[in-house]
This record gives sequence, C-alpha cells and structure tokens, in this order.
Amino acid sequence: MDQLQDKRRSNCTVHQEEWLAGKHGRKSANECVKCGKCEEVCLQHIKIRDELEKIAAELLG
Repeated sequence: MDQLQDKRRSNCTVHQEEWLAGKHGRKSANECVKCGKCEEVCLQHIKIRDELEKIAAELLG
C-alpha cells in the first residue's frame, strides 16, 4: 500500500471517529452542508448528499 492510500485511510478513520464519537450522527437531513466527506468514506459509494436531500424533501416538506 502506498503512502497516499495510507493517508486517505487515516483521514477517513478520523472523520468516522469524529462523526460517531463527537456528534453521534444525530442531525436532521436538512442540516447537510454537502461537504461530501461522508461520500468519501462510504464503502458502498452511496450518493449520500442526494439521498439526504430526497429525505429532507419527503419528511420536512
């Protein structure tokens, strides 16, 4: 594994830890700032920003 991959993994791990331990993922779908950090670490390559937008429109009108 090269250093770039190591760095990306490290950044992903830090982001996931901050999200889980710090904020516990407890935000409303309409609070998304569309930074894309969640999509960078999503192993399923889900377009999370698009999905949150759909959810916000459906649930929050």
